[in-house]
Amino acid sequence: MKRAVITIALLTLPSVPLLCALAQPAHAEETVTSVAAKQAQRTLGKRVDDTTEAVGESVDSAKERAGEAAERAKERSLEAAESLTERARDVAESAKELASELVVGAREQAHQLAEGAAGVGAQSKTAAGDLLQLVRDETRKALIGMAAALDNRAQESRSGTRQASWEKLKARFSLQGDRPTMVLSEELRDHEYRVARLKRAKELAEGAGDKSATSRSERMLEAEYARHKRRLDQMRKEQHAEAKR
Repeated sequence: MKRAVITIALLTLPSVPLLCALAQPAHAEETVTSVAAKQAQRTLGKRVDDTTEAVGESVDSAKERAGEAAERAKERSLEAAESLTERARDVAESAKELASELVVGAREQAHQLAEGAAGVGAQSKTAAGDLLQLVRDETRKALIGMAAALDNRAQESRSGTRQASWEKLKARFSLQGDRPTMVLSEELRDHEYRVARLKRAKELAEGAGDKSATSRSERMLEAEYARHKRRLDQMRKEQHAEAKR
């Protein structure tokens, strides 16, 4: 029993230093890792700072370049504007002089043309007036001749129509004379007027469909024809009686 205890004690005594020895490497590794991390952080921070400084310098350099380019562009634009202004002034002066010359030349030509046209216009106006007056005279003469001829023809036509009507009446009612008397002319005129009005009344009645008015117009026309015949017979008898005397 005692031997077993002693053996266990002996086995347990050297285990403590062993455990300590085994624990030390782990602590050392942790220390090395932390130191490496800090070193890497410092290196990274330095690089970031260097990069930031480089970027800032680049930005400043770019701003300076842009400012210089803008100044140069401004100077060039001012120079170009001044050059264009001078050219425009020169062109304007040239155009003004050319326009003045053209205006003067146009006025002279217009004056010359006006003088020439005045002379020609006066002659043309006189000739045109004479020709127009001649045409008017000839036209007036022609119109007067045509009017006279038409009037003569109309008179002849009316005379012929009246003579033909008189011949018919004379043959129908055995009248005498070369032309109707004043009383017979009035009777003929009254008869024509009455017949025309009665025929018009008949046409209106037929258009309106009034049969009674149509019949009445026809009866009045027959009465007018009969009256006219009686009147002509009476005139014929009077003419024959006068002829016997």
